[in-house]
Amino acid sequence: MSNDSPQHALAKSLEVLIDTTTLDPKGWIEYPEYGFRQYFLWKNPATGASIALLEYEKGGRIRHHIDPDATCRGVTST
Repeated sequence: MSNDSPQHALAKSLEVLIDTTTLDPKGWIEYPEYGFRQYFLWKNPATGASIALLEYEKGGRIRHHIDPDATCRGVTST
């Protein structure tokens, strides 16, 4: 890959493109009451950290949530 190729530029951007048609359909968790579904790409059971895809229907939403521990970490919400 040459330094001026589109692939090289993409690799430098740290962007990851995922073809969702290649994912196991059984891995999606449906949330029809909110109009979206979720697919976990990675989970760390020890820490609870995760990376997931969220796929929304038109009008889909996530209810507002305030993390009760956020102020302990210096995070504030507006």
